[in-house]
Amino acid sequence: MLPSFPDLDLAFRIECKELSTGIWTDPNKGYKLWHELFRVWLSDLSSELPTIFQAEIYTLGLRLINDTQIQKINRDWRQNDKPTDVLSFAANSAEVFHSMSESNIQLNKLVELGDIIISLESAARQARELNHSLEEELHWLASHGLLHLLGWDHPNEILLNTMLRRQEKLILKLEYKKNSRIDNQC
Repeated sequence: MLPSFPDLDLAFRIECKELSTGIWTDPNKGYKLWHELFRVWLSDLSSELPTIFQAEIYTLGLRLINDTQIQKINRDWRQNDKPTDVLSFAANSAEVFHSMSESNIQLNKLVELGDIIISLESAARQARELNHSLEEELHWLASHGLLHLLGWDHPNEILLNTMLRRQEKLILKLEYKKNSRIDNQC
């Protein structure tokens, strides 16, 4: 039996077209690829999600921007005035979700996850440093952002390694094989 894939309303924007190379950063082809990839990942994660995150339809934003843009967002929202590779902004805070009683929640029709913002400049630089493709780096960063939107976090080494191992499982859903990234902490 095939797994059930949730519906996804994906808002996909590329704000640095000058850095766009390949189909994953193409506004039209990229949308279709990201849409399908996130659906596969959400399906794979579904059995692990708390009831409050289980839904028939998800909404998610994915923006590809440059280092200058992500530095401004990082400064304004995290008081960290430097570029970073990926930021994620959950639509609902963890406190809201944790205050809900799971026993009183049924399957949601729609869950708004939030936004993932990736710097194409940082992704390209990291791909060169790690000797793999931009596509692989974008997948790694997107999977990291998605896990954050679903409540994963890494305040310590143990939780970071747990999160990185789960990212690797998501990446293995793709056709290519990656070298282990657990030692190259994010």
